[in-house]
Amino acid sequence: MNSIDYQYLISTFDPILELAKNQYYQLVLVMGGTWRDRTTFLKEIALKKNYVYIPEGLPLSRSLIERSARDRPMVLADYMSTLLVSHSEGGIALDHIEILFEPALHADPLSLLQMFARSHLIIASWPGNYHHQRLTYAELGDPEYYSRTVNDLLTYSIEVTE
Repeated sequence: MNSIDYQYLISTFDPILELAKNQYYQLVLVMGGTWRDRTTFLKEIALKKNYVYIPEGLPLSRSLIERSARDRPMVLADYMSTLLVSHSEGGIALDHIEILFEPALHADPLSLLQMFARSHLIIASWPGNYHHQRLTYAELGDPEYYSRTVNDLLTYSIEVTE
């Protein structure tokens, strides 16, 4: 059975948070483990640090469904702004961002996160990988595939031990 010591992870995460607060983009991408591991970690961080936990996928999809498919790409940033600004005190733990990879939205998920991380500390669950300065999501050939070379990206990997 896999287990994660969340208290240990949170203690090792503190220096990364302090570093993020002094960056142009106050953004940390949390990777590794399962989506449940990342969700639990984000909820624990939010609770311990008094940050807001936002399961972005659900409120964002509810907002976008009210718009026509043609209008959705144009209003995506506005909806995200409204969602994040309403929780602008302290940090934001942003979870379930998979909707940002929806091809019909024509979005660059990292650019969106960075745009808001200029004025807010954002800890986001990234459902992909970061290796050799390449950030990815999904597999090549998948309609939601995303790949981007990124320098100076703050990431944190959740390690699962046996």
